[in-house]
Amino acid sequence: MNKQIAILVTAILFISLLFTACDKDDNNDNKPQTDLSQTVSGSYKGSITFSDDPGSTQDAVMEVSAASENTVEMNLMSDMLDTTFMMNLYGNGDSVMVCFTGERFNQEYDHHLDEDHHMMGNHGHMDWDHHMDEQHEPGDEHYGGFDMNHHSLNYRIIPDGPTDIYYQFEGDIE
Repeated sequence: MNKQIAILVTAILFISLLFTACDKDDNNDNKPQTDLSQTVSGSYKGSITFSDDPGSTQDAVMEVSAASENTVEMNLMSDMLDTTFMMNLYGNGDSVMVCFTGERFNQEYDHHLDEDHHMMGNHGHMDWDHHMDEQHEPGDEHYGGFDMNHHSLNYRIIPDGPTDIYYQFEGDIE
């Protein structure tokens, strides 16, 4: 009976050690922090569509550049629209989601962004799920982000005024 207990205890310890060893590879505590603004920076070439004329598209370029850690400046250039705006970046699996900064956040969601709240994810960057839980109400809308698998950007630009009018940009990094 003691031999069976010893074998059982050894098996349990071996399995525990195996899971701990496998889990260590997934532990990101020792990996350097990733600044998402550096990850998505670049020139995205694509097209823009206006909601009032969805059949008509025009060539467009979105220049994305790091403004600060996990914040980018996005500059859309086309014959239809030329605009620049700032966005915060949040890791979300194989995507990088964007959300407004500062006063634009306040205007869109009718409350202030908690700038002092740390929203670090397991990769050392701001985490989308945490951002949604801590900073948003159910139904708050977001307008796009970066697909890291396809090196692309999809973003809806809502100008001041009626919410049913927008510009849709879709592009791939050059």
